[in-house]
Amino acid sequence: MIVVDPAKRIDLTEVIEACKRYKAKRESEPKIDATLIMDDIAEKLTLLDYQNKFCKTRGRKPIHRLYFAISQPSEPSAEKFYYFLDLCYWLMENIAVFTC
Repeated sequence: MIVVDPAKRIDLTEVIEACKRYKAKRESEPKIDATLIMDDIAEKLTLLDYQNKFCKTRGRKPIHRLYFAISQPSEPSAEKFYYFLDLCYWLMENIAVFTC
């Protein structure tokens, strides 16, 4: 919330202390490993037979197990985004098929 009166605004030292507390809290929490999550996603896509039902029907190449977890400088990030978007649309279009 924006406070117009400068006398009622919080001090910079309070902001720094709040940031330090937040950082300490985040450091104590377990870290999420993007490679493990992407490996799990790749496994679930295999169970959905995405190579035949998604890649072949949409003219896409199958992704490797760490495609979204590790950035490759040779591959533009926009291409990853559009692949992800297409994959999400495919999953949403077929959710009724997957749940039955």
